[in-house]
Amino acid sequence: MNLFKRLAQRNKAGAPTRRSGAPLQTANPMTLAQRDKTEAPTRLPTLASPVCHLVGPGSVSVDGGRICFSSNKTRQLLLDVSSLQSLLCHGRISITSDACMSLVRHKVGVVFVSKKGGQIVGQLQSFADQRTLVRILQYYSLCRPRTRLRLARMHVANKIRSQLAGARHYQRQGKETADILEKLQRHLDNAESAPSLDTLRGIEGSASVLWFSLLKKLLDSKWKFRARKRRPPPDPVNSLLSLGYTLLMSRVQVHLVGSGYELALGALHEFRPGRPSLACDVMEPLRIPAVDRWVIRMCNQNRIKPDDFAPDPKRQGGVILTRQALPNVLLSWDEHWHDERFDKQLETMTRELSDILKTDMPPWPQLLQWLERGHGERLATSAGIQNPVSDGPAKQPQPDTP
Repeated sequence: MNLFKRLAQRNKAGAPTRRSGAPLQTANPMTLAQRDKTEAPTRLPTLASPVCHLVGPGSVSVDGGRICFSSNKTRQLLLDVSSLQSLLCHGRISITSDACMSLVRHKVGVVFVSKKGGQIVGQLQSFADQRTLVRILQYYSLCRPRTRLRLARMHVANKIRSQLAGARHYQRQGKETADILEKLQRHLDNAESAPSLDTLRGIEGSASVLWFSLLKKLLDSKWKFRARKRRPPPDPVNSLLSLGYTLLMSRVQVHLVGSGYELALGALHEFRPGRPSLACDVMEPLRIPAVDRWVIRMCNQNRIKPDDFAPDPKRQGGVILTRQALPNVLLSWDEHWHDERFDKQLETMTRELSDILKTDMPPWPQLLQWLERGHGERLATSAGIQNPVSDGPAKQPQPDTP
């Protein structure tokens, strides 16, 4: 049975529709890969799913009031925009202005991914004006070194816990992981009490080196994986890891934007123009369960072969998935995301983020009063920002209460 029919049959089970103003969810994700050109369905199917992947070349337009995806000037299927939350466009896919307006009105996040899935190129997202206070809370809290360090500790500690869980999982399968488990536990203890961000980053890096040394031992010998390298990925395993991290990043970005957060401002990852630092923070604990263990399963269970990869014509020494293999890989990762309910884990992580951000926040009535009266300098000085820009005379910084 070809891939397109498998997707259509899976969609018959239905997907939850989103109520207006409901939080962003990614339950029952579906992958749209290009259809086998040798078969022409008698009826154009409609895909009703929160998440959809489109593999180019192709175009998205409005046909009869509905979103339509076409490839090679042939209509492929219709998208139920009322249930769609995230649309990921891989490769060359054009979107008409009417389709853009329809997607924005329905608050569908559109993510543009490079041809082989190695990089997020851009994003189309509707405004979330009703969640402005969430971003103010984020700006205020992350200006405080104490709150920022606490958040960064949480992200790194949770990532190391996921590495420990993975190592214990493979230990139960008879793999030798005792030495790595002991070292990871020490890194976890150090991360929870790290005195600075630089120290914390060093701990995170050391733990990652340990984890990838274990991953190398867990893979079958036919997979020539020596160490984690990404620019460019020099072997099939690194290429698959990069693709998985890109897909994970897109899920995290869409979720955070839909929740009202500013992507550029994180804790562990410093601000850098063009980098979604907050998404980089939040995805860290999900790397091992959502991507690394999926890669191990794909490789060791022969769901993918070394022949499914080819040299990257644009980056010397790089390796990428072939066009024929990409759709099945996208489907496999989406099924993994859905089966393991990572969308629920992401929601839990977002709540934990919000709880920590609120720790040092002034009472909401006081905050709203400051904003309504235009006293932004009070908010800035309370956050510890020196010499805030304001229309009136600068206020003296208030002491930081414990």
